[in-house]
Amino acid sequence: MYLCICNALTDRKLKEVITQGNNANAAEVYEACGCRAKCGECVKLIKTMMQELTPGGTPQPG
Repeated sequence: MYLCICNALTDRKLKEVITQGNNANAAEVYEACGCRAKCGECVKLIKTMMQELTPGGTPQPG
């Protein structure tokens, strides 16, 4: 399912990037996907995914 329409990022892609990378914040997740936030609607969702999928579960602001 597409979670970021602006960048055509799917839930599968975001989960892959979050679980495999050392992303401290949402901006680093976008960078790992080769893009950046555009409208910003999905930033909160990405932060929530980071909390759920990463050890420690505390993403930094951004």
